[in-house]
Amino acid sequence: MKTTIEAAASPRRKLARILDALKRDFEAGLGGWELATGLAREVDALIMDAWRRQAPDCARSFDLLAVGGYGRGELAPFSDWDLWILGVEPPTAEQREQIERFLHELWDTGARIGQAVRSV
Repeated sequence: MKTTIEAAASPRRKLARILDALKRDFEAGLGGWELATGLAREVDALIMDAWRRQAPDCARSFDLLAVGGYGRGELAPFSDWDLWILGVEPPTAEQREQIERFLHELWDTGARIGQAVRSV
């Protein structure tokens, strides 16, 4: 079983690996557009992995949307990640707990997260 420190460090290490790869790509001469879209794809994968693991009930009842520059697929290395979590009904107590676990994992990466949970 992981200790709390190991569990908290893991998301931060995941993002650090992504940013290290981005730096290598930059130093190899990859252009800004390719870097921004590549980073957005990597962050998509990180976020979707956390969403599926931490909020499995929400994945069936809510849409997870990236908005802003990230939503356009253009992400700079230290931009914030703006997310909307939208559902037809407000989240249940269990779903709220899952959403909190999901957001905590993202916050643990060290990234700046902008989020809104709404029903429409």
